Amino acid sequence: PHDKTYPVEKLNRIKLDIQHEHRFFKNWKGNIDFNYVGDNNYFVDLEQDIDNASITKLLQQVALSYSSLHWDHVFQLEKYQILYPLDGPIYKDDYHREPQWAFHALYPQQAYGLTFELDGAFTHFTHHTNPIDGHPVTIGQRYQARPGISLPLETPYSYFKPRVQLDYLRDD
Repeated sequence: PHDKTYPVEKLNRIKLDIQHEHRFFKNWKGNIDFNYVGDNNYFVDLEQDIDNASITKLLQQVALSYSSLHWDHVFQLEKYQILYPLDGPIYKDDYHREPQWAFHALYPQQAYGLTFELDGAFTHFTHHTNPIDGHPVTIGQRYQARPGISLPLETPYSYFKPRVQLDYLRDD
């Protein structure tokens, strides 16, 4: 009862893993990937496998996606539980993307054989608080857009795909 390696307060340890994918309608899908442990030393103390014993980040993500003939969208919230076994660092440096919207559009074989594409994303992100002043290390938004146009030229023995693409990235 008075084991110094496993004190009484550590006997009720918890590990939670939830992975679920659900199709709502023809084009809509939801995903949950949620992992949690009750303390930083959970894997160090209880795992037999060296790969699992050295886990330091646990994904916690919820996503909703929409797919159609020409468009794909993903809306997600994502963060990590950061584990600091033993004494741990002075501060935690975790990263959250809450929320993120990413999209992809593809229109192949349009006029003159051209293919039009558009990739983009909007992300609101934060880092954990600075231990010295208590302010978040980074809070911001990232906007990204990549419109492109290509002309795939194919024969039975070769292909050539000239492409022009703009890459726009803005961080606030």
